[in-house]
Amino acid sequence: MTLPLAPCRKPFGVTLALATAVLAIGTASSPVPAEARGNSPFYRAELVQPTDKTLEIVRGTPWQCNGSVCVAPKAGSRPVNVCKNFVREFGEIASFTADGEALEAAEMAKCQPA
Repeated sequence: MTLPLAPCRKPFGVTLALATAVLAIGTASSPVPAEARGNSPFYRAELVQPTDKTLEIVRGTPWQCNGSVCVAPKAGSRPVNVCKNFVREFGEIASFTADGEALEAAEMAKCQPA
């Protein structure tokens, strides 16, 4: 005896579930604005004399320079220590800021070459 085959509706359900999963994964992996902000410079140093260097890594921190202005992302050290390391590599600075705020006079004095 042969049984009649009922129309199969499972492929539609599987396709719908798969499409929903793909959309959910795509939405979850979309970049968020906070991630975009993480790429902006955290440190900014202005040199007394311009440099020819355009990219220099100083103790793990990548500095990008254009003339007398150099910028870098946030590092794991205190700003005064990042400043000291920067000055050892590039020389005397006119200003140094971390997250948009200038170092205090006492910290700037610690940065400058002896």
